Amino acid sequence: QVWFAQSKPAWGPIYRDLISMLMSKYLMDTSNIAVVRQVWSMNKTVVIQGMVDMTSQTATGRQGLARSFEVAQELGLVLEILSLKHTWRFVLDLAIFAAQQNAIPFANWVAKNAEDGGSDFAHTAVAMLRLRAYGGAA
Repeated sequence: QVWFAQSKPAWGPIYRDLISMLMSKYLMDTSNIAVVRQVWSMNKTVVIQGMVDMTSQTATGRQGLARSFEVAQELGLVLEILSLKHTWRFVLDLAIFAAQQNAIPFANWVAKNAEDGGSDFAHTAVAMLRLRAYGGAA
């Protein structure tokens, strides 16, 4: 059932689209948490990319972010996911959502990640603030 987590991305864009479609299905359906847990144990990147894709889609954006947070909580992975540095934009959105749910102390999280993430974190945070202040939701 989770063959795709073990496959290699040799198909290029077809592979990425297929994985995104499959992971969105598994992530959005609350009855599939066992499948998501199994995929996580085999290939964390597939799950993270599914969450990123789900939250970046206009139709499911906010709902996708909420579901990503729920999945992260159910799997006990909120802090691990929030420590990822290659997906700052998603991680920042998830951290803001987690703070709104009183799941993390946001000021402490930002301070730590500003120190650890350096200019990459700072550039992403400033870009998101600019978008939210001047161009709508980031």
